[in-house]
Amino acid sequence: MTAEQITIISDYIDYCGIKEIDIKLELVDHIATQIEEVIVMDDVSFEQALRNVMGNWYPLFTKEKSFHIGLFYTFPKIVMKKIEARVKKTYIYLAISFILWTLLTFVLKLEFSINEIISSVVNFVSILIGIAVVSILIHINFKPKPTTYRFLVNQSSPILLFLLFIYAFDAEMNSLKIYFLAMVFVQFVFMCINFRNHIKCIKKYHLA
Repeated sequence: MTAEQITIISDYIDYCGIKEIDIKLELVDHIATQIEEVIVMDDVSFEQALRNVMGNWYPLFTKEKSFHIGLFYTFPKIVMKKIEARVKKTYIYLAISFILWTLLTFVLKLEFSINEIISSVVNFVSILIGIAVVSILIHINFKPKPTTYRFLVNQSSPILLFLLFIYAFDAEMNSLKIYFLAMVFVQFVFMCINFRNHIKCIKKYHLA
């Protein structure tokens, strides 16, 4: 397949609204392979093979919304499914964390002793998380390259910053507040994972 034909496939995928690099470039490779197979097996031109293959892919390119990531976001179905799968994984870990905290505090009746040292450490960790979130946002949006991972970072960051803002203005330190920060930390970990995967994707395709 020629470079010009690859460009045609890439432009068509762009036209269908798929801009996310991690999905788009894999699609280009996959669709190019399918087109080559159709050309050989059916003895048709590149243009005809392109139409045949894209016709099979079209249902996955239709736009849709999702409650899981917010109804004001619209993505092609194939992109939405990828994003939804990653968001649901975050929800599962948050739910597990909530169940464990409930088990420890209410069922087993464990009390957490809060002293000045623990309070200082918890507050210091919250400040570090806030600084890290802002740093990641600046880095990932300075030279923006669209990936599903970048979207998830940008989507989760306002929630994280808002929760940290609420946390900072709650002067009383108690076990519930520590749990609250633990939830923030879980969300922050997933933000860091998405940021790392975004960077790996950019390097993989030599787009840095």
